[in-house]
Amino acid sequence: MKALVVSVGTGSRLGMQAAESVVSAIAQSVRHHNPERGFFVVSRQSKERTLPLVVGKAGLTGESTRQ
Repeated sequence: MKALVVSVGTGSRLGMQAAESVVSAIAQSVRHHNPERGFFVVSRQSKERTLPLVVGKAGLTGESTRQ
């Protein structure tokens, strides 16, 4: 089984452009590696702000977005 573990930050200290950069980098990594399972290590803030953007940009749906 191929798995991907990613620490999800917020990029908030550097503004919205940094946050979008974090989202784009993580989404690209998920698409490139195409794991069978993905695990996102999040803080409360990144779970609320960043993770939903990553899920949308990476095209993750259904069972793959279970929390």
